[in-house]
Amino acid sequence: MGMNLKSKIAWGGTFLFLLLLLVGILSFYYFNRITSEAGDIIKDNYETLTYSKDMLRSLDKLMAGDSTNNLAEFEKNLAMQEKTSLNPEKKS
Repeated sequence: MGMNLKSKIAWGGTFLFLLLLLVGILSFYYFNRITSEAGDIIKDNYETLTYSKDMLRSLDKLMAGDSTNNLAEFEKNLAMQEKTSLNPEKKS
C-alpha cells in the first residue's frame, strides 16, 4: 500500500536534515576560501600603501633639494610596486 504517515514524516525530516548539512558544509568551504582571498588582498594593499608612502617621501625630499638619491629611491619603489602589481602570484 505504501508508506504510512510516520515514515513519510521521518524521511522528510531526514531529507531536510541532509540538505541543511550540505548547505552548512558548502558555506564553511566558501567562507574559508573567501577569507584566505581577502587576506591576500589585504596583504597586497598593505604592500601598495608602503611603496606609495615611500614614493611620496622620496618626492618630498626631491622637492627639498637632494635629487640623485631620492630620484633613484623613488624609481626603485616604483619598480617594486609595478613588479608586485603585475605578478601577484610571485610574492617577494
